[in-house]
Amino acid sequence: LATPVALTTALGAAAKHGLLVRNARAFDRLAHLTDLAFDKTGTLTEGRPEVQEVRVLAELSSAELVGLAGALERDSEHPLAKALRRQAEGLALPTVQDFRAFPGGGVHGEVDGRSCRLGSAAFLERPFPEIPPHCTAVGLTVEGLLVGLFLLGDTPRAEGASVLAELRQQGLELHLLSGDRPEAVAAAAGAFGLASALGGLSPE
Repeated sequence: LATPVALTTALGAAAKHGLLVRNARAFDRLAHLTDLAFDKTGTLTEGRPEVQEVRVLAELSSAELVGLAGALERDSEHPLAKALRRQAEGLALPTVQDFRAFPGGGVHGEVDGRSCRLGSAAFLERPFPEIPPHCTAVGLTVEGLLVGLFLLGDTPRAEGASVLAELRQQGLELHLLSGDRPEAVAAAAGAFGLASALGGLSPE
């Protein structure tokens, strides 16, 4: 009975600390751990990004861009979507039809008969103008034309540096993996002293 009881106790203790274990065999494998990979948003950062700048790139007002983005992200639970919705609070949002979400990329919808897409440069297949390295960038296209950019920033977790330092002392190799643009991921990795970082990854 010793091993099942120990595993059950460990699973309960982990759950109290917010750590959910899908397979109890993971505890056995932890003894041989050599590397740890971290996500960025909501893991090493607070997970509450805020819009820092709205760039108008075509014949639309800043309020129109914010309203379109808020409408397209109306039903999404992604941290970036929530930030765009907060930015649009108080605005009359247009109606979106034919809504589609593309995990790790962005969203699509029809607004007033026009095809609108909101997401990363790779998803939009449009290069973004120069972006500060620490910012996450989300672009908006209307009928294929890049009409606006939203630059967002997130706050690093206060305890992040000390946690990573403790893990390094245990001899673990630490990595940062993220769907964010590579420049923003590299900036976050530098802030946390992580030499290994990859950005622009899909959820898979």
